[in-house]
Amino acid sequence: SFRYTCLYSSLSSDFEYGTSITKTQFTVGSDSAIIRIAAEDRFGNLIDTYNGSVSVQATGGASVTLNDTNGFVNGVCTGILMITTEDSIPNFSVIVFNGLGSGITTGLIAADNEKPVITNVRLYGQSGLNNVLSQDEVTAELEAVVTDNSITLSKALITADLSGLTGRTSDTSVAAAAYDNLTHKAVWTITLKKLTDGESIAYSLKAMDAVRNDTNYYAGIRVLTSLKGYTSNYLDSNNVVLTSGDGAFKVTIPAGSVNNYPIGTVIFSVEYVSDTSNSVYKAMVETANGKYAQTTIASAEYDKVKRSYYEVKAYLYTGSQYLNDISKTFLKSGKTASVSIQYPTVLSGVYAQNLVVTLLNEITAEWINLSSIVDYSSRYVTSEISHFSIYNLGFANYNDLNNVVVYPNPWTPFTATSGLSLNDRAFGVKFNGMPKNTNIKIYTVSGELVKEIDCGDYHSVNWDLRNNSGMPVSSGVYLYLLEGAGQKKTGKIAVVK
Repeated sequence: SFRYTCLYSSLSSDFEYGTSITKTQFTVGSDSAIIRIAAEDRFGNLIDTYNGSVSVQATGGASVTLNDTNGFVNGVCTGILMITTEDSIPNFSVIVFNGLGSGITTGLIAADNEKPVITNVRLYGQSGLNNVLSQDEVTAELEAVVTDNSITLSKALITADLSGLTGRTSDTSVAAAAYDNLTHKAVWTITLKKLTDGESIAYSLKAMDAVRNDTNYYAGIRVLTSLKGYTSNYLDSNNVVLTSGDGAFKVTIPAGSVNNYPIGTVIFSVEYVSDTSNSVYKAMVETANGKYAQTTIASAEYDKVKRSYYEVKAYLYTGSQYLNDISKTFLKSGKTASVSIQYPTVLSGVYAQNLVVTLLNEITAEWINLSSIVDYSSRYVTSEISHFSIYNLGFANYNDLNNVVVYPNPWTPFTATSGLSLNDRAFGVKFNGMPKNTNIKIYTVSGELVKEIDCGDYHSVNWDLRNNSGMPVSSGVYLYLLEGAGQKKTGKIAVVK
């Protein structure tokens, strides 16, 4: 309370204060009004010689402070009355007194029509990254700053829908584990369900004050295969291998290939995205798939590799809740990393020969073929890259004879070569990845024509190891000449029987 003291030598027992306040309804929390206090006799006449003291108090759960007064002038004192209430109060009073005289103003109301405010929401796992979890996380922390014009908030009134994170339908309204009235921070510790790579999970918060004004906040998290952070010193001397959740994709970053970042941690993430995932790139990838299918081989084979893709990112984390995306710039000039994608077993050997890693052009929504190497024993297709992006499998361009693959070479009916199935070898020697209307001529080393094949509309044909007369050829070395798309290509084939 406020106390203003002046000199006043004598008071009548009939002395009292007349009071008036400029408004009767106050906002919960802190609010103000102007108060006028007049010294009056019992007949209501102003005692204009009064220059005494006055104190102010409130009833019904409110506290008051009288500020900015000039004391009593001609028996009247005015000032700013600050009223603080913790909750809605339907009726409270302000009393003015000095021990001999008093005055009262009744019928005041504290009303609350302001909603709580939710800010600074963070959900993080061991990496400390906001709204990003790795699929191997088992716990996470959720925190938020919740403020209100009243000071009656409690952890029971601040709840979160965590059911998507915990997998329990009963967790749609979980009260905060703690709420600090000084920092206004509410916190939850969450035991997570088994997370899945590429998954997007929604969660929400709700804050309610004592009179049921409420505020909702909606957010979501992404689940990545892994979130691995490294210092520049570590990256200078160690190779880093990242693997996707489905195990079919890996990234190799050689030691000394990453730019030096003296402040912060370099964090790599690999995300496997299926055709049912809610990825920000989904529409772009579907467009790119449509374009690619028009220029590549039979759609049935492309369907086997196009239904998923992989997002690889590099971030610089300096301690804030935000990440700096350095995916395009983290590698040193002239340095490369490599990506490897494992093709499915359902893909036939004839098509596996022409597999390549593809990179998504995010401007034109097109898959770009990268120069690649196929390892048939592990079924991995590998390509060197100069930055991180989005990757998938595709097939080599059939308009270039340089991409034609001839296999098995040498041919033998018994020895496994190039990891291809016996069924492929049973049809002889394959010529795969040719432009339409390519002509194949096979000769002996002495130049005698053995077999001529016109491919027509086929990109892949086989030589059945017979000559133009239908007779089986003998063991030996044969020469081939390919002519198509305005190009020529020559090579040798060994036949061992």
